[in-house]
Amino acid sequence: MAEVVPVQVHPWPMTEGQLAVLKEAKAGADLEMKIIPTRAVPGLHARVLGLGGPPPWVSDCALVSNPCDVDSVRHALIWMLTAPADDERGFMAKDWLEAVLGDEIAELPTPECKCRCGNKLAVRNYHPLNGCCEPCFEEGCYLVEGMCFCD
Repeated sequence: MAEVVPVQVHPWPMTEGQLAVLKEAKAGADLEMKIIPTRAVPGLHARVLGLGGPPPWVSDCALVSNPCDVDSVRHALIWMLTAPADDERGFMAKDWLEAVLGDEIAELPTPECKCRCGNKLAVRNYHPLNGCCEPCFEEGCYLVEGMCFCD
């Protein structure tokens, strides 16, 4: 059975014409998955299919200036579902912030655990007092000679 993937769409609800274009675009995209259009909401950390423009919140978005053009929707859909997370061909959160705040926005790289275990520090597991990832913090590894014993 094919994987079922929700695709966030803005604006919502979709018109009958937009839904027909999306179905035709998906059929021509040669993707090994089924898609379910869903209402885009802030905070889901997924790419948004922006039909006519971006949503009014910060998000990574595949903009489709002409939602009636099947080829444009197909290219946007393929990018949304297959491009790696660091692919900046879409309208990214950084672009959204620059449009609102100006051109002085700089993205900071994700820090690594100071224990050099190789873990990337997500917001949920970053401990600001010592810069260790959650496993190292819980195991008490910290910065013992720069080695992590939590492998």
